[in-house]
Amino acid sequence: MHFMDLCPPSLSASHTEHEGKRLLNLLKSLERLQKDDRQQHDTKESQDTDHAHILEILCQTATVYQQRGLFKDEESRAKYFSNVPTKKRKRGGAAGGGTFGKISTILAQAQDGQNSSSEEAYALSNLCRILIPNNERDIMVYSSSIVEASANAISALCHYCMQNTAMKCAVEKEMIGSIASQLLTGLGKVMRHLLDRTNEDEAITACCNCAKNVMIVSNVKLSRNTNAISSIQSVALDILLRDAGEGSVCISESCRAAASLLSSIPLVGNSDNVPPLQIWSDNVLVTARNLDNTLVSFLPMVKKIENGKGKRKADDCEWIENVKISIISQTDRMMVFLQRVKGYVSLLIALLEMDGYHISNAGHRATIPINTLLQVSEQMLLFPSIAETRFLATNSKLRDISVEGGLLSPSAAVMIGNAVKHLGFTLLEHICSKLTTTVLPHGNRVLGIAFRHLQSSSSLTLKKLLDPSSSTDRNSMKKLLHASILLRMKSVQMYSLIVQKVGSNATCVQNEALPKAIAFIVGNILEQMSSDNDRDDHVIEYQHLGTEGEKAELVVACFDALRTSLLVFGGFLSLQSRTLIDSIISTCLSKLIESNKKIYNVSLVKAAILNLATCAIATPWPDGASTGLIRELQKIAFPLKFDSDIQVSTAAYNGISICNMAITPRATPLVIVSRTTNMDNTTKGASQSQFFSRESLESGMDTVQEDIIRAKLTERQAVEKKRKEKQMKKELHYKETLKGSTRDIGVLMELNSTKKNANHMEELSTTEEKEVQSPHVSLSINDETVAKNDLIHDATN
Repeated sequence: MHFMDLCPPSLSASHTEHEGKRLLNLLKSLERLQKDDRQQHDTKESQDTDHAHILEILCQTATVYQQRGLFKDEESRAKYFSNVPTKKRKRGGAAGGGTFGKISTILAQAQDGQNSSSEEAYALSNLCRILIPNNERDIMVYSSSIVEASANAISALCHYCMQNTAMKCAVEKEMIGSIASQLLTGLGKVMRHLLDRTNEDEAITACCNCAKNVMIVSNVKLSRNTNAISSIQSVALDILLRDAGEGSVCISESCRAAASLLSSIPLVGNSDNVPPLQIWSDNVLVTARNLDNTLVSFLPMVKKIENGKGKRKADDCEWIENVKISIISQTDRMMVFLQRVKGYVSLLIALLEMDGYHISNAGHRATIPINTLLQVSEQMLLFPSIAETRFLATNSKLRDISVEGGLLSPSAAVMIGNAVKHLGFTLLEHICSKLTTTVLPHGNRVLGIAFRHLQSSSSLTLKKLLDPSSSTDRNSMKKLLHASILLRMKSVQMYSLIVQKVGSNATCVQNEALPKAIAFIVGNILEQMSSDNDRDDHVIEYQHLGTEGEKAELVVACFDALRTSLLVFGGFLSLQSRTLIDSIISTCLSKLIESNKKIYNVSLVKAAILNLATCAIATPWPDGASTGLIRELQKIAFPLKFDSDIQVSTAAYNGISICNMAITPRATPLVIVSRTTNMDNTTKGASQSQFFSRESLESGMDTVQEDIIRAKLTERQAVEKKRKEKQMKKELHYKETLKGSTRDIGVLMELNSTKKNANHMEELSTTEEKEVQSPHVSLSINDETVAKNDLIHDATN
């Protein structure tokens, strides 16, 4: 965050007054210094100074744009800009007819330094000067930090247009629409240049966000600009699917920004007038099929998704053939595969978020291919199990050779298996978060996904106890991928989300797997909070792979999952499940103060236990009875009120208040008192005691706000009156000064006239004497008019 973001708009705007012309001069100076071949010491120092000043101005500009827009909330400036006369350019003329052509002409004139009357035109044209290069040499003039700051300024202006009404920022939208095509083309060139360099993720992210926001604001106005859209789409795909680097499971910011940019392209439409939501649905389906094709090509698992009639097929498989021919190393193939999966997953997530679609597509419905998305996510969740089964079933000498019909070896597939499953959980989470009533026909399927993978991610001990059939495989004792604490936590969080989406209905409550899922969750809590956990890790190798922090997060996720089950199902839970939940609450509450185990001292774990106990007290048992945890919670929560962590203290106060409500009988409200809001405000006590209802407080706020507005208007009128008086005094002083100077000129002219007359009389007398002596000599005497003109000229000089 920049420090100017914390300043009031008026203060931050005052720093950007008349900065457009200054920024243009700095940009021209930097261009001259960059193109100068003589890189002397003074030149480099001046270049660094200009660079710092440009960055400072751009950061302040972005702050002002985000708070008040291009015209700083001044409608008069916007009207002036839309009505300003323009001159025809010498070359090219206007960019088009109507308002867009006029605005384009104004911006072009400002970029050439011709339109000095419009500060806004200078500001926007400077950003275009940076982001719209004419050739390859212009791209190299500005550093990546300047490009990033300029893209952020354009994004801030677009955000202002999206967050305000169309009437308030109509001129800004027209200005962005007039340069949208050229801006997208320039951004494509800049991103292509940045992509060839290293450590430029921040600038690439800023450019992708800028292009996305420009397309959201311009919308279908870009539907005919197929070249600009194609260029920006091509470079965004390259950013999305570039090298994975160190193989991190987390999706990078540049990858997210590129996916968000690609997801906004359907908003533009196309030249065939296909509805944007139809294009969106086709993109979701094609991306899901591309992801499925990638999974099956590298590690054959299940039957591929069938292409329906009339639907677009997945993209061509040329890149897969190139990988098969040109990449031999399993490590390189693994990196390519991981980046492809990450790219397609991030693109599907961005498409499902539908950022910007509510602006122009309100009231329309999009078709979500739920079956296809669920099938792809299931394949990703099953990937580590299939990879580990292939690995254990293959001879140790053949584990580094690609499997039949695939590109990965069993060893490589096992190494990358949990990463694919992690991405599968991320994708399924976003799929389920977008489902509303459409989840009901798929209730059993999504619940089955949650229950199966909650079980598959649990330890071998819980599997053999709760589901003995899962240990019938002869290689079950050798499998290790299920021991990841992070994936165990993701499976528990997925259970909570799916339970909330399905809700309390027969599909979920009557499901036989529900009590078993709750038992697995309670078992995970006992494993991490039991004192024998350390001993088990030494005896049974690799059962809990994770840090202490990840284990604490797993416990918190399990407590939250049990709390979600109580909130969603309430009294419809089976007696067996409710007894199990209350017993684990009682055990954890008793050890919360007495136990010396580190995990009980974690603040998040304390707050999660208190919240679960509070929820259990507020939720009845299946037979209608209340829980027996009230006294126990009161005893434990009372000292935790003064805990140093604010979350623990809040949870303790909340628990105590719920316990008091549960055990203390209350009188029923026999009479509902209607209190009047018209009270006497003459005294201070009456003014303070009147705010006992929402209506009185709201009316008081409106009254005070009107008084503040009235005082501001009065103050503004007084300032304007002083300004006018000062202006009148200046004009009066100027007139008096002008009169005095005119009077002085008259006196000077009179003196000069007297002197000239005296000289003239002297010349006449001398001439007469000469004529007497020489009558044949002719004398030329000036006219009186010429003399006066000479006097006036001398006086003026």
